[in-house]
Amino acid sequence: MPNFRHVLAAIAILSAPMMSASFSGLQMGFPTAHAAAWNDENDLGFIAGRISSEPVPIHLKKKSCCSIVGLIPQPVLDKSPANREMTGFIARTFDYLYRNDFMNAFIESGAALKELPQNAISHYLRGAALIALLDFAEAGKEFTEALNLNPSSADAHFMLAQTQRLRGKYDEAINEYSAALKERPDFAAARALIGECYRMQGTLWRASSECNEAIRTDPKLPLAHTILANTLLAQERTEQSLTEFQNAIELAPEDAYVYFRYGQALASLKRWPEAETNLHKTMELDPKYADAAMVLSWVLLNQDKLSDALSYAKKGVTLAPNDVDAHNALAHVYIKMNNHEMAVKEYKVSRSLQPKNSRIQRALALELTKTHSVDEAIVELSLSLQQYPLDEELKLALNALLQLKRKERGAELN
Repeated sequence: MPNFRHVLAAIAILSAPMMSASFSGLQMGFPTAHAAAWNDENDLGFIAGRISSEPVPIHLKKKSCCSIVGLIPQPVLDKSPANREMTGFIARTFDYLYRNDFMNAFIESGAALKELPQNAISHYLRGAALIALLDFAEAGKEFTEALNLNPSSADAHFMLAQTQRLRGKYDEAINEYSAALKERPDFAAARALIGECYRMQGTLWRASSECNEAIRTDPKLPLAHTILANTLLAQERTEQSLTEFQNAIELAPEDAYVYFRYGQALASLKRWPEAETNLHKTMELDPKYADAAMVLSWVLLNQDKLSDALSYAKKGVTLAPNDVDAHNALAHVYIKMNNHEMAVKEYKVSRSLQPKNSRIQRALALELTKTHSVDEAIVELSLSLQQYPLDEELKLALNALLQLKRKERGAELN
């Protein structure tokens, strides 16, 4: 995790207006995710069906699933009379989403689509399952189809915006969040996430303005306070930032996401013990929070708690086996422990996941120089220099190995 994007950049998803006092974060990692409530009660009363046998695509089997609490807010089900009669695929999809069983939610939502291909909520739930499985592109297609069938759905606009934001398409996300606000002017979560998009684009004054407007709309929305806190931190308004984080925790004392973002902020300020406390709290509330495990390993590493750092770095890889940052984080721990062979192994996994990532190539090349794999190191350094021709560290490392090889050849000739 060379740049520790989890510490420096926000990738939270979240919160529905009906759950303003409690929400959980994803990791765009990312990410856990919250779907805003689909609150058109007329869409909910139907369905009878069979258990689906839809095969699971290989690319989804290889993805890690994130932990989500309250993906579809409970009040939607509780307050809708139609839901008392809801059965079949849609009901089972809701149930699986509640239980964080996203693969089965994906399967059941597929069966619902076969039964009701022209029903907007079928596509919406399919998108919710896909976003939980971190397949943001496919999730976006489902939310788009839901909007084709129900153009006035603020929630579908909101979730389509989520898939765009999580892929770094901030302008498109802002447009969709704005469409959600047009349909539902008091949609404070959409307003707050517009602020998040501006924050990620570096337009901090606009991010602060959007978050403050969201807070005026819903003062008890933890998401808005959390994004505002990160914005203030980026503006170097540290004390105000920490106050906003504390406000968010007061509003959502059992929410893992709030503690995670507070821990991130404290880590960026190098307040290691406080960061550790909040990240431990995150893991206590959500043991499957992969991003929290990664950041916690980094925090522990900076306190020379190598054994604990290794444990959490391994946990991050277990929870998110396809996340490059998880393998890079583990590599960093191995480097600190002088276990260069294992660090190389993790960097190779990272490169297999992102073959065109030149930074991983560089890190792997330099780490190979600390092992006995001289020939392999020379190859990797040469490749890295094609990407970074002015990199003096790479040049020095390559020249040192080439001199070593010349000495070895000379010794052989003698």
